Amino acid sequence: MKIFVTICLLLLPALAMAATDNVDPATASAIQVCLDCHDYGDDAPVHQVLQGSHGIEGDPEDIAGRRACLDCHGESEAHIAAPKKMAPDRSFGPRWPSEAGEQDRPCLDCHEDNTAENWRNALHMVNGLTCVTCHDIHAEVDPVLSHQDQQKVCTDCHESLKEGIHELGGMGDTDPPCSACHNPHDHEQAEPRMRANQSAGCVFCHNGEEMEAIGAFNSKAAKYHGVLGRSERSCIDCHQSIPHAPLPADPDE
Repeated sequence: MKIFVTICLLLLPALAMAATDNVDPATASAIQVCLDCHDYGDDAPVHQVLQGSHGIEGDPEDIAGRRACLDCHGESEAHIAAPKKMAPDRSFGPRWPSEAGEQDRPCLDCHEDNTAENWRNALHMVNGLTCVTCHDIHAEVDPVLSHQDQQKVCTDCHESLKEGIHELGGMGDTDPPCSACHNPHDHEQAEPRMRANQSAGCVFCHNGEEMEAIGAFNSKAAKYHGVLGRSERSCIDCHQSIPHAPLPADPDE
């Protein structure tokens, strides 16, 4: 057993260097400085970020210009010189957290032209949240982008929504994610998003044609549901407050 552990420890530097093979020597050297302290094995967060969508693994064209740790944390020369006393140029906490705007800056440098184009006016941002409040790029798969795990991330803050008619706390990979109705990167309410995607979050489970076929609603309701193909209508035009409504009272109690 001791021999096996010794071999693993000897291999760690080689494994770390292999993760930097796809970048220029200067960047590889800088990343290696980070790995020298933050490398706790292949399952360490520092390895996961190198292999994930923000890392330096994969197609050379896709990763062109990436600098891994340096892209988000900066050059951090003072931190390198005195890692226990000085913060990185940009820190995401829990120790030495940078200001919220500074934390968001490297994210917006890449994403403000697409998914985060309205983030500066978003309700989450206005209330002091940052990108890393919800996103974890040190995971190989960001939980909030995982169909199965997104509800867990959202209900960490929105605890009251764990219960209720849709029981968000118990949803799994066969249920629609919160983002099917809500855009967390914008200030809009659910209605505009639902109109834009034709109530995708609802029809994920509540297919109107199938419900009509089994007699789940009458002909009048079927007529109303027929307008859902129009871009200006959504399910919550009629079913207001239903998505997060409490469970109905038991008539037998």
